[in-house]
Amino acid sequence: MFAAIRGRGVLAVAREQWRPGVIAGALSIGTYGLALAAYRLGPTAPLSALRETGILVATVIAVAWLKEQVTPLRAAAAAAIALGAALILAA
Repeated sequence: MFAAIRGRGVLAVAREQWRPGVIAGALSIGTYGLALAAYRLGPTAPLSALRETGILVATVIAVAWLKEQVTPLRAAAAAAIALGAALILAA
């Protein structure tokens, strides 16, 4: 769909960047498998809280290195995620 909207240039870039895409895909599948294995081993609340904090880490990276703007809505969402993770871990 994206290629249809952006044109043939997307396909040329995809041909050049296929290795990072394959690596990212493999890592994504691997981390998903590790999460499933962790769910089998014990309580899932700490794992759920940890997965949610990944969003916070991505937000910090976006602000610090990519110079993204933190709007009040984004700040509230990040605070809600942090609060939710803390409540999960406290329970």
